[in-house]
Amino acid sequence: MDTRQLETLLAVERYGGFASAAQAINLTAFAVSQQISALERELGAELFDRSRRPPVLTTKGAEVVRSARKILQICTETKVSVPGDPVRGTLALGTLRTGADSIMPRSLARLHELYPELSVRLRIGRRRS
Repeated sequence: MDTRQLETLLAVERYGGFASAAQAINLTAFAVSQQISALERELGAELFDRSRRPPVLTTKGAEVVRSARKILQICTETKVSVPGDPVRGTLALGTLRTGADSIMPRSLARLHELYPELSVRLRIGRRRS
């Protein structure tokens, strides 16, 4: 079991399906399926009921999701707590309006939590035809 598998599990739970999660975390649906299957094999339990569309977490899957959240939180806190030079400066990002309205607010808030000394300059553009 590794943190990538746990992050993928949480993405499937959050986005409601393997294909949606894959798109959100920039993987193929096949890669998401492979990671979840490997996690299931290692744990010896099915995490999703795949007979339903979209797949639904099993009872064991819900338990693993709760544990995964805790594990990933501990990993994040550990990385942040390690002494070193703080991340600072300005990060310039560009996004389309759809990204600015959907994924960017939560992502930027999380980035600020992790790196409070980092400034972000966001440019929102339009799609070119």
